[in-house]
Amino acid sequence: MSAPAGRKWRAHPAVEKDIERLGEDDPRLKVRAVALLDLLADGKVAGEELKDMAFYGDLSDCFKFYFGITGGAITHRIVYRTLADGGIEIVEAIAVEEREEGYVYLLASHRLGRLPDTAKKAFNRAHQKVIARRGAIRKAFRQRPTK
Repeated sequence: MSAPAGRKWRAHPAVEKDIERLGEDDPRLKVRAVALLDLLADGKVAGEELKDMAFYGDLSDCFKFYFGITGGAITHRIVYRTLADGGIEIVEAIAVEEREEGYVYLLASHRLGRLPDTAKKAFNRAHQKVIARRGAIRKAFRQRPTK
């Protein structure tokens, strides 16, 4: 991903894995996420500001961008933030995940070291649910009859 002059793009180290997992769930989600991240990096789109959400942690310096499969439900979010480094604007992707149970916000807060102690159980529960659902999807895919 590139960015125009005066703007840098970077991603949390786990974002690449987020995107790969999306592709395992549904390749269309991966394609959509990568396209949106490119647009964010280029400054062609912008998300909505997040607030200090007491339960999820302080994400008031972050933004959310909604997406899903074209023509389908808006099920996922990209959480990112912008930082200033001298005269350079840095756009940093923090998490690319599903919205259900606020998982993407819990994950972003966890990655930024801002997850409140009161939300740790919810984060672990949501994380285990996502892992179980993805395991079921992969198992069903492997058991599909081939033509």
